[in-house]
This record gives sequence, structure tokens and C-alpha cells, in this order.
Amino acid sequence: MSGFDLVRREAFSPQTTTTNDDQRRVNAAMASHKYAIGRMVEFVPNDLRLSPLGRFEIVRALPIEHGIAQYRIKSLKDGHQRVAMESDLA
Repeated sequence: MSGFDLVRREAFSPQTTTTNDDQRRVNAAMASHKYAIGRMVEFVPNDLRLSPLGRFEIVRALPIEHGIAQYRIKSLKDGHQRVAMESDLA
């Protein structure tokens, strides 16, 4: 194998540093969420939205936006999913 082949192979090899950096950011963001996936919570919105209250399951932890942790939650009554801020869950 010539030196050119090695340079060319390195130039076209998949880079894992970007993936690792992205994964670290995701892990850091998810580490600051209070509730784990699969946990049952009560949905109690802080404002006067017309939202069904009751028991919900945490389906997914969403990225933190503007310092606020958010989750995708699913109603145990009808299976309806919605996005909720951490402050609206108990």
C-alpha cells in the first residue's frame, strides 16, 4: 500500500469525533431532566390552557430549550401525546 492510499483512505473514512461530540451534548442535556422515560406523572399546567389533566407517561425527554426541560408525554386515558414543560409535571 502506498502513502497515497493511506492518505486517501483517511480522507474518506467516517469521522467519529463529530458523532461523539453530538452524543456528549445530548447526554449532558438529558442528564439535567428530572423525570425518567417510562415514569408516570401528573400533568398540571401552570396556566389556564384547555388541557386534560391526569396521569401521563413520560415517552421521551426532549432537548432543553431556553433553559426549560421538556418532555413528550402520553395520556393513560386515551393515548393522546403532547409536549409538556417540566414545571407542568408532578
